[in-house]
Amino acid sequence: MKISDRLRSAAGLVYKGARVADIGTDHGYLPIYLVQNGISECVYALHTIIIIQSFLNHLANSKHMGNA
Repeated sequence: MKISDRLRSAAGLVYKGARVADIGTDHGYLPIYLVQNGISECVYALHTIIIIQSFLNHLANSKHMGNA
C-alpha cells in the first residue's frame, strides 16, 4: 500500500513489534500499513465520526485489505 510522506514519517517512529493506537484515524491507511509491513501486529484504529463518508472509506479500506 502506498501512503503519503507524512504517514510514512509517522510509521517510521513506530518500533517493530510495538502496540499502536491510531486515535482519530481518517481512512485507516497508517494502521493497515503498519500491519502489512510487519511493523506492528497489534494496531487499534479508532475512527471519530465527523464525516460519514470518511468513516465508510475507513471500513472499506480495512475490509479490502483483510484487516476488518
